[in-house]
Amino acid sequence: MNIIDRIDGSLITSRVPRIPVSHYPSTCSVVSGGRKYGSCLRQLYWKWTGETETNPLEVSSIWKMELGNSGHLAIINLMKKAGFDFESEVAGKVNVEGLKYPISFRLDNVIKSKTNKVGLEVKTTFMGSTNSVRDSGPKVEHLMQVMCYMKFAELNEFVLLYVDRGSGYRMQFFLTLKDEKYYCDGKEIPFTIKDILERWIELEKALEEKKLPKRDYKVWLREDGTVQERKVIKKVINKSDWQCLYCPFQNKCWSTFDARDDCYTLGVGNPIPEWKPIGDIDEP
Repeated sequence: MNIIDRIDGSLITSRVPRIPVSHYPSTCSVVSGGRKYGSCLRQLYWKWTGETETNPLEVSSIWKMELGNSGHLAIINLMKKAGFDFESEVAGKVNVEGLKYPISFRLDNVIKSKTNKVGLEVKTTFMGSTNSVRDSGPKVEHLMQVMCYMKFAELNEFVLLYVDRGSGYRMQFFLTLKDEKYYCDGKEIPFTIKDILERWIELEKALEEKKLPKRDYKVWLREDGTVQERKVIKKVINKSDWQCLYCPFQNKCWSTFDARDDCYTLGVGNPIPEWKPIGDIDEP
């Protein structure tokens, strides 16, 4: 009996890519301070048009996702033992002016109190990602996701909770909504829901015109044209954008005739450092 192989096979066969019929908070993106964060519109375009993935998730990555989901459930159980009261799952679908397709959302957790309701988003992290959040604040992708939940589920307060699944290190951030402005631990977030919606509008325009969007992120390419995770130049490590490294269409995207014109080149490097959302965005 090979337990690992059996589980691996089950995980692989159960993961079937589906063509979207709605926009989701987990796929939002934004341009802020001249930089792009979140989902690549080219990747989303291919998902919406049903393109075959050239780089499907490795089974080890699916394991990590499943373990993360289990961690979420464990954290919620700990909160229940500590006396927190939760509302049943909050889900919805909204139509927004300017968008052809609806926005669908589902909150796993809403904390109930005598005076109000507070949304809760739990993220499990590990090592490097934990250090990044500790040093720089919440990830932009997570802020955007929570902002969408707050807007469309009509919640004015939200807790973003991070727990390292290796060390147990814990961090939490408190998001508030006031006068259409979003704040994280009291500091205004420098982009809005409107900024997020504009990217979905741009995606829908590309789908309607059947025009492939430009790449939002870049990689380093080897001489043979394959993607290189990192390139050392004068003892400095220059990394390809992680969005490309984990993209299910990586080979399809970076094997085209214009790939060399779009990739990172010597002397340029990766100009996108970790963004610190609690405060101003540094210019590159």
